[in-house]
Amino acid sequence: MPTLPIEQRRGNFKEVELGLTKEQAIQEAKRCLSCDCKICINLLGCPALITEGDDVLVDAPGCPGCGVCAQVCPFEAIKAGA
Repeated sequence: MPTLPIEQRRGNFKEVELGLTKEQAIQEAKRCLSCDCKICINLLGCPALITEGDDVLVDAPGCPGCGVCAQVCPFEAIKAGA
């Protein structure tokens, strides 16, 4: 997350963490929590679930909206309809 430069932090109470841009927030929301279980991939084989490094991403346009991936994720990292 972007932060306020150290020089600008002194002598005030401005927020240090600046937050994410809309694009950064969308990308962050798509990522898997990286528990490395990959149950959603192994059980479903859904083409909307894409691995990117250790992360599992949901390709929204390719998602059929069935919600099964959300049901099988033991960490509730996937939300159906989100």
